Amino acid sequence: MKRPLFALLAILLLLPLVSCSGAPAATGTEGETEAAPSSSEEVYLPRLSGAVSVGGFARAGDEVTPSLSARVRDEGLIFSWILNGKAVSAERNFRIPADAAGKELVLEVTAEGKAGKLVSEAVTVDEKGPETFYAMADLLPKVKWFGRSVTQNGAVTCDWSASGFEIRVETAGEAFQVGYETEFDNYFSVIVDGEEVLRPLCRDTGAFYVRLAPGTHVIRVLKDSFVDISGRRSRITNVGFDGTILDKAPDKTYIEIYGDSISCGSCARDTFEQGRVSTLVNHSATSAFAYVAMTELDADYSIICKGGIGLIQTSGSYNIPALLDYVNGYADRETKYDFTQRIPDVIIIELSANDSSVSTEEKYRAALASFIDSLREKYGKSPAIVWTSKNATHEGSMNSIIASRRGTDDRLYAFRYSYGTHGGAATENSTAGHPDVADHLAYGQALAAFLREKGLA
Repeated sequence: MKRPLFALLAILLLLPLVSCSGAPAATGTEGETEAAPSSSEEVYLPRLSGAVSVGGFARAGDEVTPSLSARVRDEGLIFSWILNGKAVSAERNFRIPADAAGKELVLEVTAEGKAGKLVSEAVTVDEKGPETFYAMADLLPKVKWFGRSVTQNGAVTCDWSASGFEIRVETAGEAFQVGYETEFDNYFSVIVDGEEVLRPLCRDTGAFYVRLAPGTHVIRVLKDSFVDISGRRSRITNVGFDGTILDKAPDKTYIEIYGDSISCGSCARDTFEQGRVSTLVNHSATSAFAYVAMTELDADYSIICKGGIGLIQTSGSYNIPALLDYVNGYADRETKYDFTQRIPDVIIIELSANDSSVSTEEKYRAALASFIDSLREKYGKSPAIVWTSKNATHEGSMNSIIASRRGTDDRLYAFRYSYGTHGGAATENSTAGHPDVADHLAYGQALAAFLREKGLA
């Protein structure tokens, strides 16, 4: 009777050892836990997580690279490029074949020691990109440039609102590509034959392109963001184009504009929802009244403007008179502007709103008179000078200056336009007070009509 009892006790003592002999649940590296295996022979791996896309231009003949999200650890990755359903390369970078236009390209990524696979969205391969490239500085004799600029290592700066270039081309359907450098995020507007066809968001260093229909075209590439929003220095580095570049259009009426956020097109593309700050995408120089008026008049132009600035009111430590002598006084206090390179036919001063809170009327009138004197010192008395705003009181100041100088300076004008705003009641974060696209269009057209009526353009 004692022997069976001893055997039972031995079995009970062995049970804990048997229960501890199973394999533990596997824990992945990125915080993911895999379920316990059903058999000790199975191997459990952490799962590859994150996202992947095709980086660069997906164009025949171009090289593309993997674009990995932050969650993808770039270690031990295995790449597979799939063209029209067929694996064609296991290299990290893939040069698309020259005959691949119209085919679908997909990138699949796996990793050593990890389960799962990342798959990019399919992209359609475009026709081949340009083979001929020009440094922007070398193209200057062939392009019409808008805005104050300097040349730096083959690139040309385009810091101010709506600055950039116009070029006339003849093409059989080639791509037109533009290289850029910019300090912060910045929008450009690509306008072909008067219509915006592309508005790329540009970061750091890169390029954008448009595919042109066969024929002759006029292309404008203009900075759409204003100077402090997009960083104080932007450059166009090169142009890639295999078609024919034609001679630039003859010079036309040349107009200079000095203004604040209204001239910049601040918030112009906004829907003016209450209680939020307008974002970069809504600021648009090519939507602003100043650019509208220039296109209505088919004029050459240069726009010097910044949000929050005035004749007295500073923005970024400077007011407009303090910036007058420089190409871009925000980025460079050494490079002076050459006022002899082109004398404007008309100068427009849109500086009023931001001075209202920091000046009496006498102080504003004195600042306006002083700025007009500075412009006359730089350019002489040939340019017409036109003050414009929606401020009736400051219009009175300009009219007072006009009356006091009658007979000695007869090319001074005042134009007040009471544009509406669709911002609603102002709140702490709303964009009330800035005109929208429709307001800018009406304002710009009215200003152009005024200049024509006075025989100034």
